[in-house]
Amino acid sequence: MSTTITADAYRERMLDLQRQGKGYQFLSLVDTYLAAAADDHEIRLRAAREYLDLGLIDAAKELFDAAAGVLPGEVTQLAETVASLRGGSIPWTAHERVFESNLCALRARGVDCNAIRASWSERRHRYRLLRDKHGVYQVRRQDAAGTWRWFPYLGNHRAVDDARPLPEAAGGANMPGPYLFEGVGLGRYFERVYEATLDTFLGYSCALFVTEPDADVLAVALHLNDWRKLLADPRVQLFFGEDWARALSEAWRDDPDLPLPRQAMNCGWPSDESKPRAVDIVRGATEARETAIRDSLADLERRYAARDISYLSGRLSAALEGSGPPLRILAAVSIHTTFLQHSMRDAKRALEAMGHRCVVLSERSPYTTTSPLSFHRAIRELDPDLFFVLDHLRPEFEGFIPSNLPILTWDQDQLPHVMTRANLRRVARHDFLVGCSKSHCVSHGFDPRQYLHARVPTCPEQFGGEPLSAAEEARYACDVSYVSHASQTPLQFHDQEKRGCGSASLSRLLDALYELLPAQLSVHRTTDGGVMSQVLAEGCGRAGIGRLDADLEERLRSWYLWRLGDRIFRHEALEWVGKWARGSGRSFRIYGRGWDKHPTLSEFAAG
Repeated sequence: MSTTITADAYRERMLDLQRQGKGYQFLSLVDTYLAAAADDHEIRLRAAREYLDLGLIDAAKELFDAAAGVLPGEVTQLAETVASLRGGSIPWTAHERVFESNLCALRARGVDCNAIRASWSERRHRYRLLRDKHGVYQVRRQDAAGTWRWFPYLGNHRAVDDARPLPEAAGGANMPGPYLFEGVGLGRYFERVYEATLDTFLGYSCALFVTEPDADVLAVALHLNDWRKLLADPRVQLFFGEDWARALSEAWRDDPDLPLPRQAMNCGWPSDESKPRAVDIVRGATEARETAIRDSLADLERRYAARDISYLSGRLSAALEGSGPPLRILAAVSIHTTFLQHSMRDAKRALEAMGHRCVVLSERSPYTTTSPLSFHRAIRELDPDLFFVLDHLRPEFEGFIPSNLPILTWDQDQLPHVMTRANLRRVARHDFLVGCSKSHCVSHGFDPRQYLHARVPTCPEQFGGEPLSAAEEARYACDVSYVSHASQTPLQFHDQEKRGCGSASLSRLLDALYELLPAQLSVHRTTDGGVMSQVLAEGCGRAGIGRLDADLEERLRSWYLWRLGDRIFRHEALEWVGKWARGSGRSFRIYGRGWDKHPTLSEFAAG
């Protein structure tokens, strides 16, 4: 009884889809239904007509080939008509050129494509390629039982994949991902995620991991998509064939800087439960890496355990007086920065000019990290006396740096999310902060002896005054030039900050501040403390906020209002120069990232 009820409900669902004009959805259920109800010739007839309406003649023929017993007259008549029609499957050879080009791109990266080619050669007879009247490619795949099914489903694949939401953070966050795909299906969604995660922030492009146990399934996508550029990108990591799980595990084991994915998606053929799932491989790799980091850090803690304040004081004195070896300094900076990586370059040069040894760690590629294990390896090799970093404090290096290794921070920006009271409370007794934040740190009650005020230095070797060569003169000569990466408009900055709001009231407050600050700046021409206090007070009144959390108020002052005012001043002045250049016929060039996309100044972008 229950089986009949289930079959009836399934049938009614199919008919309801057809009544709604959802032919793709109706047909996607036909294979399963007719396998259990082969004598339902009404459904067979309806399905054949839907296939013919879509131009999928071979699929309609297949329905009648699979029919058993004596067919009703109307079904027989349509079967005979369909048998006489031309326009069947598309030969895979029509896409062989694209397939070979994709394999060539993979081979250029050192990927062994023999498994893909061998699997396709052996199993290509199990795939049929069709194209419907909408120009959409549809693929039939024969399973192990010999039954033909749509792969991965019947539908307007491009429209479905274009409508599918991007994975978490992709298309919005500066540094999204990495992501893992269990199969790519026919490829459009994978292509979208690739495009959305390309150079999202200062050269960062996240890793994309693709697993596909059946290499012939991957071959289908490689026939239908020209992915030469995509496949040539080393951030696209392919793991296919019977050995994919071991290869993926070893990749994460052998390269600690290869990040683990934050989200996994299934875009392909329904997985065989007997095969390992990619999420299980990720979980195992995560546990193994966490264990390795914990054990490695414990070893370093033992090594540095005896290096107390007395030891550090003696080591520093001996190095500076010349009675002991020079200091060994480990430093780190991200390649996804604008100014800091150049500051670190100059700091390294200065430290080495003083006779010290300095090793700087950075990501080796746009999609890798500098992991705790890479820090630990560098510490073992260098045995540093000091860790030097720009704009970051000890709490951000938990798991990276042993507790008795002193940290010297050169603070250039007083970043509000870094210089919080919670972070400052966790600064070690033997850490020091140099730069522009002494008054901020001391105002929170922290030891002034650990916070040293200093101006940002410049490197004379880097910024010389030699005259330009003739070639440089020809290349750079203009009436006015401006160099900055601050191409983000005030409105773009405001919208970015609003996207990070955790509440509607904070969003309303930012809108109020955005409206109020320009009027104040037109009068006072500065974003000093008095102006910011006045703007904050009025903004809170408009947003209905009685009192702000101290850390939030500090962030709004030292980040949002300061940065917004900075953007307003910069872009207002640049608009004046642009207007002058257009009206006078003079040349104006703006160098830096993003100016070619600026809504009003793009014509002056110079690279």
